[in-house]
Amino acid sequence: MLWLHGLAAFLLLVGGVRASWPGPLPGSINVRDFGAVGDGVADDTRALQAAADAAMEREASQRRPVGRYGGLAPGTKSAAYPEIYFPEGVYRISEPVLFQQSLVLRGEPGKVRIRQEAEKKDIFYFHYSFRVIVDGLGFEGGAVQLRFWTGNIWSRIVVANCRFENAGQTAVECDSYTDLRLTGKEWNRSRPWPPYLVEKKAEGGWSLAPNSHGDLKKWYNSTLLAVEDSHFEQCRRAVDLHCDTAVLVRCTVVTHPEMEGGAFRVGSQIQVHGLKGVARVNPARHQVWFETEGNTALRDLDLDAEGETGIALVHSRIVPTATFRGLRVENARVKAAGCREGALVLIRDGTHPNLISLTGVREAGGQPIKAVAWEGGARMATLEKLKQLATLDAAGQYRIAIGHNGPEVETALPEAFAALADEALAPEVRAAVEVPPLVWSDAPAHGKTWQVIDATAHGVRPDTKEDQSDAIQRVFDLAASQPDTLLVFPGAATYHLSRAIRVGPEVRVTSSGVCRFVQENAEAPVFHIPEARKIVFNQLNFVGGKEGLLIRTRPDEVADLLVDRCAFYDIAGAAIRCEAGDELGPKANRTSLLVRNAIIRARQGIVTNAAQVEIEQFWAFNAPHLNDAAFFENHGGAMRIGAMLGNPVLWAGKRAKVPASVTDWPYSCLTRWVDNWGRLFCQDNRFGGEAGGMCHVYHRAEGGTVYIGGGLSRANNGETRQAILFLEKPPAQAVLDAISIVPAGPAVPVLRGDGSRAGASEPGVHFSAILSR
Repeated sequence: MLWLHGLAAFLLLVGGVRASWPGPLPGSINVRDFGAVGDGVADDTRALQAAADAAMEREASQRRPVGRYGGLAPGTKSAAYPEIYFPEGVYRISEPVLFQQSLVLRGEPGKVRIRQEAEKKDIFYFHYSFRVIVDGLGFEGGAVQLRFWTGNIWSRIVVANCRFENAGQTAVECDSYTDLRLTGKEWNRSRPWPPYLVEKKAEGGWSLAPNSHGDLKKWYNSTLLAVEDSHFEQCRRAVDLHCDTAVLVRCTVVTHPEMEGGAFRVGSQIQVHGLKGVARVNPARHQVWFETEGNTALRDLDLDAEGETGIALVHSRIVPTATFRGLRVENARVKAAGCREGALVLIRDGTHPNLISLTGVREAGGQPIKAVAWEGGARMATLEKLKQLATLDAAGQYRIAIGHNGPEVETALPEAFAALADEALAPEVRAAVEVPPLVWSDAPAHGKTWQVIDATAHGVRPDTKEDQSDAIQRVFDLAASQPDTLLVFPGAATYHLSRAIRVGPEVRVTSSGVCRFVQENAEAPVFHIPEARKIVFNQLNFVGGKEGLLIRTRPDEVADLLVDRCAFYDIAGAAIRCEAGDELGPKANRTSLLVRNAIIRARQGIVTNAAQVEIEQFWAFNAPHLNDAAFFENHGGAMRIGAMLGNPVLWAGKRAKVPASVTDWPYSCLTRWVDNWGRLFCQDNRFGGEAGGMCHVYHRAEGGTVYIGGGLSRANNGETRQAILFLEKPPAQAVLDAISIVPAGPAVPVLRGDGSRAGASEPGVHFSAILSR
């Protein structure tokens, strides 16, 4: 989709996606206003730091907790934050630029470059990152180009449409560190340390001193980080991430010939989709595409190499922890023949993932190669030493499924591991249950350009505590009456409402940064769209009310809805309720809804009967009031859920600190993530957090399909059905594929409606590499 703003192009492409627009928007912080020159000659360090400091002051004024769920759960810090805009140019710096908390950095893709002259210094450092978007910037030189530290708070970081060149150390890093590793129930209190000690200088500016306190080791951080549509060129390492969930989608990479180790180094959970790359192989270096220690899913890869030999795909140091961990490779073309490992995947000595699954893998040149090799040999003694459950032998805690690969890929397992062999999912089985990704498209009518409407130019006042309902309604009416418009609200601002804002059929609305709409009326939605046809909501936060977005579409019209980089807090009902027709039901309609990079902290997430729904790359928290209901309801359409970082709030009324008046908590019983009346495809999701889990899916209609694959499963909770899938009605097909689980407590794969366990031999039920039988 191509949007024009004045003479410049505004692009918002999803599914091959550019989510940025050129030109400063109303309310943007422009680095040129702080003295940045951008000619590649002047030193712009002080100017960029001044812009960063101005953004920090503006964001600090917006820090306030919301979403206390009636005092039954801790408050949520709902961020509203500004945008720093970089016009076209080359910005030369000589010191790292410090950013703090939450902000958006935006430039024109391909036209902005930040160049670090000091090869051993970072470019941008983000201290206590909470909500950060970096979009459309290029980076050159330096040590670490984007270094994020979140302090183990539940952060969301998006890096999109960026270019990284010649990073001396790493292009994108998000790690935490610790000198204290607690165990057992105290584990999560292990002290996180930042990479820098940050202090304000008396004469102005900041001091960034490398943190060398004790023996610092890498530590987890509660972060959802997505790198989208970005290119890495000649970087010593592309990413070094230790996030709860990291996602790399549609990226390209050309490696540095002096690269040592992995182009991508990851811990915890990562999903990689659509990666294309070329390795500049140096036989004198130990080079590999991925070094991983966490739950890993690699899909749809095309990785080539210059010269006659390639490099291995994965070096795995994955070991079981509090969770069973898996390594999954699917649909990959890799030039690896001639590599020193002699295999696509090398399991490093003394380590072993619980699950190994390789399907649809080919060696690019058709040369013979092993699928998996074990450094030091395959030894059952290693598995026995690493296993987590004393009640099961190693064969009950490890599975290996290798199949349906190219004929050149050797799939036979060593004799010592023959008992671990499991069925690999057949391509035709997956195809029968696949719900394809949505592709978003949009264009202005008759070759016209998109015209910007500045909300503040029409009576909307940012950040007043007064009711803004009338002014905001007027500006939405104006946007609906004028085709080919983009409605812009200044970011780092809060807008209070006393009633629902009615939105026209075709509206595109964004913020210069991220703004917050607070609905004070508990019985009203924030926005009501009675006849939606083409809707875009981008970089907005919705707080309070009965629903965040109440959407209805006409069943006889095509409706395309996009919600990108938005957040929902303290919603009493569903964050998004989308009814195709007058009411929910499995009726035929032509509505599609795409939700990406979201934060959903509401009683329910999405309730819909749209023909197709996709929810990707998002945090999910239900309210503790959820009871005998699902977070998502799919009423008859096709729903795709991927890269969810789920943390069910089930314990707040049971075990956490609550008001003394609460003596009988009637909620958090029979809760689940999804109620499905149609086709459901769940891939690479974290179903459950540190403190609990719930049943993933209730299938509630005869027919339909369910696929649950990859990711991390936590289904056990004392107040809900302790199963991954509950079949209230028999589906046409149900597939559970290569799922890592939290081993504590029961973990039954499938339960029938009568409470009995369903087996893989039953018609329509297919298990592939599932540990718990």
